[in-house]
Amino acid sequence: MLKLAAEHAGAMLRSQFACDVIYELARGGDSSLLALHYPTLLSALHSGIAAEAAAPRPPAAAAANGAAAGGDGAGKKDKSKKGKEKSGKVQKAQEGGEEEGAEKGGEDGEQAEKQGEQQPSHVLEDFFGSRVLRRLVADEERQAAAAAATAAVAEGAAETAKSEEAAAAAAAALEGEVEPFCAVLWREALRGRCREWGTGHSAKVVAALAHAPHKPTKDAALAEMATFLGLPEFAALKRLVESPPSHHHQQ
Repeated sequence: MLKLAAEHAGAMLRSQFACDVIYELARGGDSSLLALHYPTLLSALHSGIAAEAAAPRPPAAAAANGAAAGGDGAGKKDKSKKGKEKSGKVQKAQEGGEEEGAEKGGEDGEQAEKQGEQQPSHVLEDFFGSRVLRRLVADEERQAAAAAATAAVAEGAAETAKSEEAAAAAAAALEGEVEPFCAVLWREALRGRCREWGTGHSAKVVAALAHAPHKPTKDAALAEMATFLGLPEFAALKRLVESPPSHHHQQ
């Protein structure tokens, strides 16, 4: 499941139901057992999710341009009727050509509009995807505590059973083989882009970094946000940054 989720992270993050599945996997499962037993696969999933967030904004739909092209064709038709007088055949052929151009422009506009509708929203702006990212960052503190408890249990079991396999698993967990998700998201997707994503659904993801349990990530994110947080257009982000993380779920 970890492999499949990493391969299809984009679709799962944007799905109303699959988003919960990828959330449970990415957080490491109950007591972070996946981090204990499958650290490499879990890290790959984190990177796959971060890669979706790192993607550039999708281009704006070109429907308006297509509509404008159609309008230009129609305008040329009207203008031709008021132009120089020509023979009936020539004028008819000209008008037919202009009508064809107008229709082609309209078709181009419709095609561009359909392409715009088919273009999936960026995961940071997606209703479901943005909430999964925010939850993964916000819930990481609790997961870190659970992982520490799980590792302690594993270490005790290894000492009791004198099992090399259990000892290796405990050591891997205690050494933190799985980098915190917030650190991966920051490094691979949001560093240098907080201002770009500081409004809309994505603002809650950016604000979650300001409360991240990973201190280097939190400090770096706050330092970057300090350069623009006082601007009026980022008032909502500022409220999220200054409010307790638990309050974000209510907004």
